[in-house]
Amino acid sequence: MKRILVVLFLLISLFIKAQDHSIGSSVGVSVFGIPVSLNYQFSFKSFNTKSKITYFPVGLYAPNNSLTNDYFVGIKTKDDAHCADYIVSNMDIFSTYKKLLKDQTHPERTLKQERSSSAIIFYWGIRGQFAELDLHNILFSGNYREEFAQIFEQKSLFEDPTVYINITSKELSTAAPKGRENWFVMINAPGDFGQDFNLLVAQARKNIIDKVNRLLGISLEPLIEVEDILTPPLIEQRTGSYRGALYGGASNSKFAAFLRHPNFSGKIKGLYCCGGSVHPGGGIPLCLLSAKITSELIISAA
Repeated sequence: MKRILVVLFLLISLFIKAQDHSIGSSVGVSVFGIPVSLNYQFSFKSFNTKSKITYFPVGLYAPNNSLTNDYFVGIKTKDDAHCADYIVSNMDIFSTYKKLLKDQTHPERTLKQERSSSAIIFYWGIRGQFAELDLHNILFSGNYREEFAQIFEQKSLFEDPTVYINITSKELSTAAPKGRENWFVMINAPGDFGQDFNLLVAQARKNIIDKVNRLLGISLEPLIEVEDILTPPLIEQRTGSYRGALYGGASNSKFAAFLRHPNFSGKIKGLYCCGGSVHPGGGIPLCLLSAKITSELIISAA
């Protein structure tokens, strides 16, 4: 029996149990479709740091804490150890090494790469509907070059940011109450280098509202009935992405793609990695491709 443990940081820990059998080389990309077609059985374990039982990964486990290329066992949590034949981490590769592989040799050149930009996101419940806006909307900065100079060089925000607004209720009416819209409002932001993000959020909120008011000819703030905010520190806290980077390493160098960590460990047998911080790169399409590559590697090794 093979056991694959997939660590989904701060989301779920997925255990897949299967009988030993011959597996063909052609597989789908769905984490659900593959196990179903191969007669796998799912069980889900929620991370819940408030409960007595916690499934939060704190390190990799092997007898006598010895991880070698010939013997790999599982992960340690706060209260227990979970054994498996294969481990897949979709955590940021930086955090995978710094938090789960503290005592192992680190690929320092990869981990020292410049990080990608982050984001400040406002989740707004808006009273009213706006025909001027569609499902996807981009309000560009008047000085795109200066905006990114502020983000990457000054580690700050530009006063005229590019604003992305996604309104899913334009396509799915049940996504918001009748007569209202759900706005996902995002601007590019620097990673967390210790800035005062309370101040930066306040500045961003004002600049975004001013820009929307000017372009739509409305007074937006009184229409905001519900608000939640996501910042680079919160992104790192909730996902393990170092400095809150959205895409792992930055792609500002022609060598950046070659420095991305592969989808497997060359030193620890049974350890695999997927997601936006490893090969082939960040963004939803490449993250899905990363998962496909990783699943094929595991099936080939089984």
